[in-house]
Formats: sequence, structure tokens, C-alpha cells
Amino acid sequence: MKSDYKEYLDFATDLIIKAGNLLHNKRGLAVIKTKKDFGDFATDADYQVEELILAEIKKRYPKHSILSEEKGDIKSDGGEYRWVIDPLDGTRNYQRGLPYYGTIITLEHENKTILSVLYFPETKEVFKCLINNGSYLNGKKISCSTKNLSQGNILMYYSRYNYQKEVIDKQTRIYEKLLKKVALFNFSNTISVDFYRLAQGCYEGVIRRGGGNKWWDVAGGILAVRESGGIVTNFDEEETDLNNFNTGIVATNGKIHDKLLKLIEEVK
Repeated sequence: MKSDYKEYLDFATDLIIKAGNLLHNKRGLAVIKTKKDFGDFATDADYQVEELILAEIKKRYPKHSILSEEKGDIKSDGGEYRWVIDPLDGTRNYQRGLPYYGTIITLEHENKTILSVLYFPETKEVFKCLINNGSYLNGKKISCSTKNLSQGNILMYYSRYNYQKEVIDKQTRIYEKLLKKVALFNFSNTISVDFYRLAQGCYEGVIRRGGGNKWWDVAGGILAVRESGGIVTNFDEEETDLNNFNTGIVATNGKIHDKLLKLIEEVK
């Protein structure tokens, strides 16, 4: 492990607690500032947390680039590091008063994700992962479950927002097949919750359709799952990365991965 990776992880952890405290203090007070696509919006809390994080990164690491949900890609000359920021993952939950929201800070080195931190302010849970060093929840190492498909609890994102009919039809067919194969089936709530809870061993698989994913939503969670012993690929069995993540994502505990991919292939 590079010594500066640990420095970056400590910096991100301290920063994300500040961001989470800001979100917690504004809960119930945030107002919608920007409407994006149907069902997608940003609140003033999104922007305030983003400004806090960007200011701290720029002050501490002025040569680092940044990719953030609201500000986009902020490039820096000669920087080999890039921070990937989701200031408020679960904005709809946050606006509705639900506790399933958080901030995600991820760092890439030479286009490879090396660390990620997620903080859930309402439950005081800090998820951290560092490449080749595992995933942790509040300082305790976590790992994916060892359950098989018939014992599995599977999550799938299911929404009509920006979906074409054929996409919804395919997801419905996957859902029908899963009901016959697994012990439990749940609909996804927030993508950060999905991947990090999978890494914690709460679920055995997560299925995300292609076309609507954003890198700041998934980059950190992908690393967390892998560092917990899981597998993350696209629907074509290619290891998920920045270049192919939007073709669909299948994340599992590893034990059920091939069977879950086969099931998806059957309904293509």
C-alpha cells in the first residue's frame, strides 16, 4: 500500500463526516433548486455539500482533478489523481424524510479506483475501502456473504423514470425468473445502499440496468464489493470499469455470479 493512499483515506473520512453533519442539520429544511430529468432533482443541500467538499479538496490537493455530480469534470494540469464525488446519494429519500441517504467520496489514481468512503448520517455508519486492503464498517472489516442463489436476497432497481418499454419488459421478465430461484427479492432504494450493503453481507446480488448509471453513483461501491470478496461485471461478464459501467451492472457475493448472469442472459 502506498503511504499516501492512507493519507488520502484519512482526509476523505474526516471530510465526509463534515459533509454528513451538514446534511443532517439541513434535513427537513432543504429545498429543490434544480430539476433535471423526470423524477431527478437537486436540492440546495446537494450544492452546499458539494461546495464544502470541493473547497477542501482544492485547498489540500490543488493539483488533483475532480468529477462531481453537480459541477461535472474539473480538470487539473498534470494531476494523476481524480476525486469522484456524490454529495448527496439518495436525494429523493432525503427530501421525503427517509434515512437512506449519504455522501460518497472516491479517489482514482491513474484511472483506477483506489479508495472510497461512504457516510450515512442518520445511522452514523462509515463505510471505507482501500484497494488491496479490504472494506470496513465503523472500523470493523466486512465481507460478502457465502449464501447460494436459492438462499439469496437479490436487489434490482425498478423505476419508470427514463425507461423505454422494452427495458421495463426485460426487467419484469428477470423479476419473474428471480422469484422462482431466490429466497428473497427486493427493489432497490439507493445505489450506495445497494453496493455497500452487499459488501456487508446483507444481500447476495444487485442488478442495475444500463443507461441510467452515473460514475459517481457506482465507482466507490464497486470497489467496496470487490474488496469484500465479491464480483462486479456488466451483463456481458466483463469486469465493470469506467468504460463499460453503463451497459448494466451485476454485483454479487461471487458465489452466485455465474448463475445470476445466466438467468439474465436467458431473458435477453
